[in-house]
Amino acid sequence: MSETTTARVKASIRLDILVGVLPPGSRIKLQELTDRYEISAIPIREAVRELAGEGLVELHAHKGAVVRGVDIRFVRNMYDIRSALEQMLVSAAVERLDADDIDAIRTAAVDYETASNAGNVQAMLASNARLHRTINTAADNPEALRILEQGWELVLALRFRFGFGDDRIVTIREEHTALVNAIERRSIADAVAITRAHCESACRDLVQQMKKAEFQ
Repeated sequence: MSETTTARVKASIRLDILVGVLPPGSRIKLQELTDRYEISAIPIREAVRELAGEGLVELHAHKGAVVRGVDIRFVRNMYDIRSALEQMLVSAAVERLDADDIDAIRTAAVDYETASNAGNVQAMLASNARLHRTINTAADNPEALRILEQGWELVLALRFRFGFGDDRIVTIREEHTALVNAIERRSIADAVAITRAHCESACRDLVQQMKKAEFQ
């Protein structure tokens, strides 16, 4: 029960970070969370400790727990890491993905389009994550997946906060379609090139949105 409770609390804190209730750089106050989640402090402390191990939270001797702060350099570094790992993973996954996997990827791409038409950013990010997770998981490299996900919610939280550039969503749709088509053709070279371009364009767009908002 304790482990289940801790996992549930950790998921709640993670979601609060993602949607901006707990923005990067904010202090995590134990009493506020016990009131918010209507639960004792023990599973909250354990959840915060685990999130610190994942790189989402920093523990300080005097300030306590703080959602990890971010800046443009952090975003660029995270996308550099993601680009390198996803190129490696997609190259391994292309020949492993079966027809059901490809159907799942196409469905995720359609779900992304539906969510974007509705302006539902949370659903957009969820379907986008599902698309890439299906590809990345097929590469059968759990260590790479672990590194890939570490701290990524902070980038997603910034996307919630700053949104997308005018043409970005259309570009994402086009890149998803091109990626699925490359996988269907079993073209490793094309899938890797599209993945690299996808990460680079996402990084450029988020940085531009942050600069536009005079993010410091």
